Amino acid sequence: MNLILAKSRFRNADQGVTGFLVYVEGIFDDHTEGRFLQVLEGSKKDVTEIYDSIKKDPRHHQVTTIKEGPLEIRNFNCWRMGYESFNVQEFPDLQFFFQLDIQPLIYHDDHHPMLDFIKSFAVTGKNIR
Repeated sequence: MNLILAKSRFRNADQGVTGFLVYVEGIFDDHTEGRFLQVLEGSKKDVTEIYDSIKKDPRHHQVTTIKEGPLEIRNFNCWRMGYESFNVQEFPDLQFFFQLDIQPLIYHDDHHPMLDFIKSFAVTGKNIR
């Protein structure tokens, strides 16, 4: 994980992209292990280029866009790529967030609960690597 973070931080800094990555450890209802949640902020061109490379990476499966669009203000302007991890067993009520086949995860308004969830790690600053 440290190598992935180092590479992404270098690339993000070079392209002016900011963001935050959360790794959710645990076994999910579909018997798969682990989930990544990521926010990328920057120019549409740069974010699309990075996101396309993530989708092509064979280590990732079922890459899903939850929300995209312009921002007035970046949420993670100080983070080239903030990072936090936790085990879903610590927060069993959140398991539904990480089921990849649930349509309600895709919101079409400006407010998305997943963004609030990810921002909570950045705001607390606790254990962010």
